[in-house]
Amino acid sequence: MVTKQKAKLNEKKIETHVSEFKKKTVVELVKLMKEKNTTLLVSIEGIPSSMFNILKRKLKGFDVQTKVVKKHLIKLALEKVKVDKAEIAQLEDLLKENIAVLFSDKDAYEIASFLGEYKESAKAKPGQIAPTDLVVEAGPTDLPAGPAISELAKVKLKAGIEGGKISIKERAVLTKQGESISKDVCGVLGLLNVTPFTIGFIPLAAYDSQSKKIYKSVKVDKKGILEELKLNASQAIALALHLAYPIKETIKLLIGKAKMQSEKLNSYSVQNWTI
Repeated sequence: MVTKQKAKLNEKKIETHVSEFKKKTVVELVKLMKEKNTTLLVSIEGIPSSMFNILKRKLKGFDVQTKVVKKHLIKLALEKVKVDKAEIAQLEDLLKENIAVLFSDKDAYEIASFLGEYKESAKAKPGQIAPTDLVVEAGPTDLPAGPAISELAKVKLKAGIEGGKISIKERAVLTKQGESISKDVCGVLGLLNVTPFTIGFIPLAAYDSQSKKIYKSVKVDKKGILEELKLNASQAIALALHLAYPIKETIKLLIGKAKMQSEKLNSYSVQNWTI
């Protein structure tokens, strides 16, 4: 009996620790998760407040609501929503620190494509994990001869002076992909104006109410897709020309090719007749 009374007292204490603001936040999250088609998790790691506010305004104009709340409050909201939308609970395993939750009736990939247009390059900070191999190529720099050469030596960069400026003698990998970036390497990258990071809202995962699915890869590389489309288009035209397949994009080229072949044949026939 005493144990039950203690348990009830503990429950009351826990309830009193939950502020009205937190309760209101969870209710709001639940409402958005239920009403909106897309619930999208994005990383906001390393984004300065000025850029965050700009992106938030742009997203609002794009009919996307942005919420930045504690991870445990998102978990509470997911627990309540999964009763009606079971699949959405999978987002809980993908939660991490420094994230925002975006809500919209738009498709997750449409939002990701929009976010891809608003990114900025950023300098490395000590302790960050290298996204790729951080490489310094051999060649001249804009650094004047002076103390900077000793900074380069700290990270084992071979350098010399050419025309009054520092020149890198050999290509070097300062930090391998996946490794922590040291303070000295950050300093050298800053001197060389190398910005290995891209900051912006990075899509992590999304829940789509219409398909009732979780999408764990919602990044859209517009530039990469465009380059791939260009390559595919040029290859398709080359194949069409090889097959002499007449379409809008090949007809002029095919006529030109036929004309050249005709002139070559006429020239060959005239030469044989003259002989």
